[in-house]
Amino acid sequence: MKRPRKAVRVGLPILVIGLLAFAALWRIGAPADRPRSTPSGPSPALEPLTRIADVAAATSALRKASLENVRIRELPSPRTAWIDAGSAPLAAPSTERVFAVLDPDVKRQPGVEWQPGVRVTLVGLVRPAPAIADAIREWNLDEATAAELQQRGTYLHVTEIRQ
Repeated sequence: MKRPRKAVRVGLPILVIGLLAFAALWRIGAPADRPRSTPSGPSPALEPLTRIADVAAATSALRKASLENVRIRELPSPRTAWIDAGSAPLAAPSTERVFAVLDPDVKRQPGVEWQPGVRVTLVGLVRPAPAIADAIREWNLDEATAAELQQRGTYLHVTEIRQ
C-alpha cells in the first residue's frame, strides 16, 4: 500500500483551516467607516434641548439640555429646585416647570446664586425620575415633592450653572 505524500498530509488540514477562517471573516463582514448608533442610547447628532416643555416630556430622557435664562421658582432642598421659563410671578403656579438637581461636582461660575427668583442658564442631562424613596433619601425631599417628581417622569441633572 502506498503512503500519501507528505504534502497531502500537511496541506489538507491547512486548506481546511484556511477555508474555515475565510468563512468566519466573510460572515463578520468589513468594519464600518462610521460608528453605529445604539438603539437604547441617544443619537450623537441630536441637538441639546433648549425649551422647558421639551425637557418635561417623558420622551426626553437621556437627552442633553441647555436651558438659558430660566428662573428658579423654589428650592425643596439645597441641591434641588423647581425651574420655569419665568413669565408668571413667583407666587402664581406654573404649569410648565421642571425639577432640577445639581450634580455634586457642578461647574459654577463665581457669583452665581442658587435661590428663588434668580435667572440662570442650566446645562445638563434629562434623566428619568427615581423612585419616591430614593428621591427622599438622596436629595432630602418631602414626600409630596418626591411624588410629584415621580408623576412628571423626568428631571434635569445639572452639570453646569451660569448666570
